[in-house]
Amino acid sequence: VMEARRVGSLAVIAGDGALQGLVTWRSLARALVGAGPEQSVAGGACRPVPTAPAATALWEAEELLRQHGSKYLVVVEDDRPAGIVSQTDILAGLLEQRSSALFRIRRAQDLATLARLHDELVRVAREAHETSHSPARAVRILSDVHRAIQRRCTTLVLERLRARHGTAPRSFAVLIMGSGGRREMLLDPDQDNGLIIDDAGGPPGPEEHAWFEAFAQALNLALEEVGYPLCPGEIMARNPVYRRTLGDWCRQLDRILRQPDQRAARWSSIVFDFDTLSGDDTLTRALRAHLLEGLQRERHLLGYMAEDDAEGRPAIGLFNRLIPTREEGEHALVDLKRNGLRIIADAARIYALGAGIAACNTGDRLQALVRQGVLDGTFVDSVQAAYEQLLELLLDHQIRNLEQGEAPGKAIPLEALGEWEREALRDAMRVIRRFQDQLQGDYGRTPF
Repeated sequence: VMEARRVGSLAVIAGDGALQGLVTWRSLARALVGAGPEQSVAGGACRPVPTAPAATALWEAEELLRQHGSKYLVVVEDDRPAGIVSQTDILAGLLEQRSSALFRIRRAQDLATLARLHDELVRVAREAHETSHSPARAVRILSDVHRAIQRRCTTLVLERLRARHGTAPRSFAVLIMGSGGRREMLLDPDQDNGLIIDDAGGPPGPEEHAWFEAFAQALNLALEEVGYPLCPGEIMARNPVYRRTLGDWCRQLDRILRQPDQRAARWSSIVFDFDTLSGDDTLTRALRAHLLEGLQRERHLLGYMAEDDAEGRPAIGLFNRLIPTREEGEHALVDLKRNGLRIIADAARIYALGAGIAACNTGDRLQALVRQGVLDGTFVDSVQAAYEQLLELLLDHQIRNLEQGEAPGKAIPLEALGEWEREALRDAMRVIRRFQDQLQGDYGRTPF
């Protein structure tokens, strides 16, 4: 039956319709070893299986599968089996909303359409948050949609530029940096981008430089029109500092590694989280390989980066009391990004760069550090739990802001938190302080 229907499992039911268990290819193969021809399915191949009501959220179903170590879940209605859901089914359901949004983005023919899709990001964030058990996963889904909008914007700019100035004179990569490079964009990102220009055939001439300058100027203005504000620090492709050939980028990194300072550390905390938004990814990978190789020789910059991280302190004081990080009128606020999420992201970045890890996403970095034995797995579990808690609070806060017609903020008033949320935030800040202390002990240039 399984072969005929091309399915990987069958539910086994009793005469009264009650569920007895599940048969899979694996359990069937094991039962057939030494079994007689009259051996029943229930007696040999049937295995226990987790069940869930039809109204169970996808993230809850995913969690049930994880807890039971199962690939399948039986959906029940009135205590009777109504269907089977697999890990693949759940993943498809979680990706459906993202796929729909990405399809509409790819079909956009102008910047005005992209701007309307950008305005709908709060709905994407809400649905991703409600269907994902992990806030970090919801943020990654949101980031993928952000990046798709910016990638489509890049394509439209190139099409418009091609009509006026021809195609690109040589290969290039558009870089996305900071939270975009880490796939950790929330609902209020500005622009952090750059260009790598291929110089394998020799340095570009004046006309080629003029083409890339025109492209960069048009790209940054188009992204602003779509909904991504210009970077206040001018970390954008239109700035010649962030529009270089691969060789110039590598030489710039070498200078910073040889002569690091606090300004270079601040710069590195954004630029080193770079990824390809569009174009030739081999250029991006070559730049990353050069960076990681250089950091194995010249490690002093990591100490300055740890020192820069120490300027932001978790929002916890004496006797582990939760404290506000600033006052605004009658409100005591905690900046969840500067005094929480940024500290974790900074520490994960420094440890990962020191270990030669190419990943940019904070969660991916932490898991890679555990696999390499750099950080203790139990401690990293607590760090990731703290990170998830802060993302949960901040994502909820920004969604509410936008749905109420307000600008999304990064600081939340303490009085808006319930008792349980305050306690969870306090525990998260304690973990963050431990992580920061450990970072300073391992990389700090001066006593912390």
